[in-house]
Amino acid sequence: MAAFIASLNRKARNASREGKGWIEPIARLGLMCKGLTYILVGGIGLTAVFRLVPAMGPREALNLFVSHPSGAILLPLIGTGLWAYSFWKLLQATCDPEHRGTQWKAIFVRLGFLGSGCAHLGFGWTAFQLAFGNDHGHVRLEQYWLARLFMHPLGDYLAGIIAAWIAIGGFYQFGRAWKGKFQHRWEVSKQAQDTKHWARYIGQIGLASRGVIFLVIAWLLFQSALHLNAAEAGGVGDALQVLGSLKYGSWLLAIVSMGLLAYGLFELLEAYYCRIYGPVAGSKRE
Repeated sequence: MAAFIASLNRKARNASREGKGWIEPIARLGLMCKGLTYILVGGIGLTAVFRLVPAMGPREALNLFVSHPSGAILLPLIGTGLWAYSFWKLLQATCDPEHRGTQWKAIFVRLGFLGSGCAHLGFGWTAFQLAFGNDHGHVRLEQYWLARLFMHPLGDYLAGIIAAWIAIGGFYQFGRAWKGKFQHRWEVSKQAQDTKHWARYIGQIGLASRGVIFLVIAWLLFQSALHLNAAEAGGVGDALQVLGSLKYGSWLLAIVSMGLLAYGLFELLEAYYCRIYGPVAGSKRE
């Protein structure tokens, strides 16, 4: 079985390598759009500290462009960028262009790529819905599918497993932030070494903030599974609102929002400096 999976991975990598010329710009476009989205969400979170607007996640933030004069142009562009990122994450999950392998840790990371790819596929779909005047663009897709999941006998247990997976992903973000070893694929000149140095600190702050968001989302999903109520589940915007409602919530919201801004900036740098193809540190082909 392991040999069969390894054979599939090799074939998938070969297929992705053949399309390297056009896949690389798609991946960079996706990383750039993801970075801009996090900057938008973090910026809105900071304004929410002063009660000017509520904290929002990517889906809610996209709604702001509906009434904007340039929304008809910006929303399809954003949707395309989010789908580009989704494509790259799904490619990482299935084709393993970084040669992570099939060990348990690699499988966990690739499952994370799969989840991220599916989430950003949904964000991109929402952008296109809003761009073309779909009145249902505000529908919470995660709550819709969760409600359908709860219709099955083991739906609450499956939701609990997903919540645990998200929580583990949150701790994984903390681990990456603590170690600071997430620039293995950066290719920088000697003149840009200072940029790589301070970008590492920005990335650490951003990853730690993402870890907090993941844990709150996991907690919301666990509560949803416990009460069999899909409406209790939430995304990034809900997590930020939960943080804002806690004691010293304004400080927590401000710190995490600035962290998301930092993560967005790091993703923009990643889009520029990252080597898209090739093995990561610790892989079999390193």
